[in-house]
Amino acid sequence: MVMVTSTAINNRLPKPSGPGKLVPVFDIKKLVVRACPVCLAVTTVMPVTAADWTTSASVTPGVVYTDNVCLSKNNTQDEWIGTVTPAGSINADGNRANLDITGSVEFNTLSDGKLDDLGCTGGNFGNRQQFAPSLNGTADAILIDQWFFVDATTSISQNQVTPFASGGDDSFDRTGNTNTTYDYSVSPYIARRFKNIAEMNLRYTWDEQFNSTDAVRDSSEESVQALISSVPGVNRYSWGLQGDYSKVKYSDSNFPLDSAINNQDSELKSAQLNLGYQLSRVWQINGFYGNEWNDFVSSRDDIDGTFWDLGVRWTPNTRTVVEAGVGDRFFGKNPRFSVTHRHKRSAFDASYAKTLTYDRDIRTLPGAPPLDPSLPPPPVVDSGLTTISNSPILDERFTLGYSWQGLRTGFGISAFHSEQTQESGESITGFSESTYSGVSISANRNLSQQMTLNIGANWNEQKPKNSADEVGQNFFDKSETWTGTLGITQQLGQRTSLGLNYQYTDRQSDNELDSYTENQVTLDLTIELY
Repeated sequence: MVMVTSTAINNRLPKPSGPGKLVPVFDIKKLVVRACPVCLAVTTVMPVTAADWTTSASVTPGVVYTDNVCLSKNNTQDEWIGTVTPAGSINADGNRANLDITGSVEFNTLSDGKLDDLGCTGGNFGNRQQFAPSLNGTADAILIDQWFFVDATTSISQNQVTPFASGGDDSFDRTGNTNTTYDYSVSPYIARRFKNIAEMNLRYTWDEQFNSTDAVRDSSEESVQALISSVPGVNRYSWGLQGDYSKVKYSDSNFPLDSAINNQDSELKSAQLNLGYQLSRVWQINGFYGNEWNDFVSSRDDIDGTFWDLGVRWTPNTRTVVEAGVGDRFFGKNPRFSVTHRHKRSAFDASYAKTLTYDRDIRTLPGAPPLDPSLPPPPVVDSGLTTISNSPILDERFTLGYSWQGLRTGFGISAFHSEQTQESGESITGFSESTYSGVSISANRNLSQQMTLNIGANWNEQKPKNSADEVGQNFFDKSETWTGTLGITQQLGQRTSLGLNYQYTDRQSDNELDSYTENQVTLDLTIELY
């Protein structure tokens, strides 16, 4: 177990090297390099005239007032912050390829030097950045008809370096606890149907992830999945033979507190037989049996062996799907369930499962379950909370999402609960288990054709468990955050709207350094350019 000194925790992380270090306003090279795989996946097979192209662009200038810019319990200073957010999207639909990219970047006037002048602590992960990028891109292309295809994705998102310190949960990097993750993946695959006898799918995926903060390591994953199965809907029996392989590699760390943790790569390999039987139109029995061969640093005696699962699927109508099952893996019993329901004005999604995953995957989880795209999405809840680790993580997670939209009123809720165990039993934070929970509720009401009222509330809690040393107990401790919002949006014209929003935040932590309250008021103007 790596020990952490109280001095290191107080300082958070090493200071940036050299005085007056400049921070690039926006890393164009990173953006281009990460987004290129998505673009290349389609441009090679999509002539400009062969697709329907749709583009949009907007810009949102704004001003923010806060009565606690430092997010401090004692050093409460107010500040005015200017922002500007350009945004845009590109969509192309073709016969052989499709492309969809949406992105934005918020720039603000809250420089690292100004924060230092105000006496705001933090910034020790590196100079605090004045921009918050966001990007989501997907692409798919047919390279050889009925044989060879390729998918690609790219994303840029922000997350907290550690949820046990304040800051990092909004677009202003005020305490240096904000990390930007750049991720892309390319996935060529072969898919072929042999009449009504069988289907074949052979897929290779390369996924690479880069982080703006050194404490969060860069990583890569390559995976292969091979599947040959029966054709769905041909008869009541279904079968499949499946093989999976994945390897995750983390880069070497420049973070001093992290130097003693083992950097060994992680490999997961498995083979399984899938079986199913359709009892009736609404009931299906399904399951699988297989064996896995894993190679990673673990505190367990056994990390592989046989596994199985037996479950049932219930589809009473075309709008509802309920699945439940129970199984066993090397980490013990493995129950699961999921429920999805779609209606004309509402959508519901709930699930529970234990999965063997990594912090690189948890950090980029969506903030709300994907529901019916015709409905407003449920409110965002920070479901990507996790600790810094290069060990596989056993994530026992429950999620819930609900969205309802009436003629003038809408309502939504998102919730999650995650219990995470680092398989290696090692952590720079001094504990190997942690629990994260969150609930977010929002409602909207159209007061007129041009005016909308929005109200919301959010609660998050994080608890470290099984701390092995006094430092972890003192500096990485339980905390919870309550947030309430009230806002109004006025449509000024066909392409312009004005928004006024108030937010109150109350964070309480067993570590007094991470407790604070804040009142924040935002006024912004959105202009759609085209």
